[in-house]
Amino acid sequence: MSIASGLSDAWHRLMEDGASDHASKWWTKIGTAYGEPHRAYHTLEHLELMYALYQRHHAALHITSMERVFVLAIAFHDIVYDPLSKTNEVDSISVFRQFMAESPCKVATPSEAALVEAMIEATIRHQLPPLSAILPDTAHHHIGCFLDLDLAILGQSSPMYGVYSAQIRQEYIAYSDADFCNGRAAVLRAFLGRDTLYFTHTFQDIAEKVARANVSAELERLTR
Repeated sequence: MSIASGLSDAWHRLMEDGASDHASKWWTKIGTAYGEPHRAYHTLEHLELMYALYQRHHAALHITSMERVFVLAIAFHDIVYDPLSKTNEVDSISVFRQFMAESPCKVATPSEAALVEAMIEATIRHQLPPLSAILPDTAHHHIGCFLDLDLAILGQSSPMYGVYSAQIRQEYIAYSDADFCNGRAAVLRAFLGRDTLYFTHTFQDIAEKVARANVSAELERLTR
């Protein structure tokens, strides 16, 4: 089974109880959104990698029972993506809320929906939110897992990272080389300034060293 069919199958399986037509309609919308011509990296391939890594590591991350939340968050976290916009994540949450409002049955509990929204919001700066009474302490771990899946590309092989960095440049084609390099370099420096790029021990063990090497190499290319 391909990664793509794995993600699609998970989506339809998790929505099958009275919401199969709703799931099919929205899977088509998701495919259309992530297939927009201005996207190079933020496509279905990005979602597919995230879900494949969820499948591979869910036991070690202790998130096996959270598949519904992770599938929803993966599907909706970049459903609105415009490199010139400052509100992509907020707008993506709005689309998720529309999906929930249109559902003919409960596809997620209120606490699950709140966690999906918190996961998407956390991708604004790729930082954990402050502890609050709204989300339980376990939500911090789940959000950290989601952020690690989202940034797993940083810890892939050097050639794969090179493709990713080129795709990001393609998405920001409206910016001059100088403006792009300055902005991208600031993002990379912020990542390198953290104690760890990843929030979970699992990803720190398997990807931290390679991710730091990849990010450092890109930063050097941008600033030389």
